[in-house]
Amino acid sequence: MFSGLYFCLSQYFGMKALVFVSLTLLFADHSLYLSHAVLDLDKRELTIKVFSDDLDDVLKSFELSESWGAFGTKEDLISEYFYSRFLINKGAVALSFLSLSEENDACFLHFKLKEVPEFNTLVIKADYFMEEFPAQNNVIEVSQHSKKRFLRLTLDTPEAELALK
Repeated sequence: MFSGLYFCLSQYFGMKALVFVSLTLLFADHSLYLSHAVLDLDKRELTIKVFSDDLDDVLKSFELSESWGAFGTKEDLISEYFYSRFLINKGAVALSFLSLSEENDACFLHFKLKEVPEFNTLVIKADYFMEEFPAQNNVIEVSQHSKKRFLRLTLDTPEAELALK
């Protein structure tokens, strides 16, 4: 389909036009909205890796939508936001925000899981960032007893179930 267009442009404008059109088609509106979360059930830890600019955009919108008052720090805002956006077994496992670290254009959010009872099935809801970015994909890596399993959560499927035993 594009081969005729490429040929015509390269003949008329030269190779520079061909390269320009190729790059334009390649990068036109190709935003990537992705996070990677590692849920380690043995260590009772959760680390979520997100893009820094996406985190900032979401937190700005979240803070503006909360009419009950201003948050003290960015960490307070992160804690409150993820409290309702990352749920394990319908909130049966509470998360405690530990820290935020940054590396290049990525942020790493570190949480501790409070009191993890024994479950046969794990239900994870991770719909964070999806209200701001409908194309958001949250990849959840669940680790237990040296065994890793993966879930991919999207706006259409923000919750998934995983058999542990």
